Amino acid sequence: MAVHISAYPTRLCQEIVNGSTNKPLRYRLGLMEHAPAVGKGERPFRHFRFPERCGDRIATTDIVSTGSGHRNMFFIGFTSEPLEYPFDDTSIPAAPGRLELGKSTEDFLANLSLWRKPDYESHWTHELRSLLEGKSKIALVVSYNDPRASSNMEIWRAYRDGECAHFQNQLLSYSDLPRGFEILNVSQHIKERQVENSEGNRVSEWNVAIKDIELFLQTLHPSFS
Repeated sequence: MAVHISAYPTRLCQEIVNGSTNKPLRYRLGLMEHAPAVGKGERPFRHFRFPERCGDRIATTDIVSTGSGHRNMFFIGFTSEPLEYPFDDTSIPAAPGRLELGKSTEDFLANLSLWRKPDYESHWTHELRSLLEGKSKIALVVSYNDPRASSNMEIWRAYRDGECAHFQNQLLSYSDLPRGFEILNVSQHIKERQVENSEGNRVSEWNVAIKDIELFLQTLHPSFS
């Protein structure tokens, strides 16, 4: 697989790499965004909306109810959709996934050339736990592409701000990482939170209450507290 920055419009591409675009990143390796379907065996869900305080802001947030009385405002995981094969090397699959940040839903395709689904899931759990334990910034890798075949990976940076977490999307270039970096330590190499880019435009970010991330982890690991 080869994903090059020139495959995107120059200005948008630079904004994506810098994490400063004012648009959600919907250019999934050149694929069109599509709404996830409800797969066989999945329980239906309903959407509710109510104002939720996060830090010093109040935003209207969608709530997802699984029908069991449990409501989630944060989610990251794989969907039940079949694997896709969007890369130049058609032997490499990609797993459709979904990230829910309040009222926003962002889809991603996780490259499975080096990591399998359990690797991603273990990584997400570890990073989210670190955030809850007081770490100031983390990186959720949603597509770890082989550095020998790609120029970047897709991540979601998360910055803790009291009882709120600010999420920002980025295509992280391998050229910005030290030689021989450890993927599990990628959060050590992300920049500090910026709310404006060099042109003075506000950086797009999605806010989630820390308590909702904790609630999500509790649904995965009931013993977590």
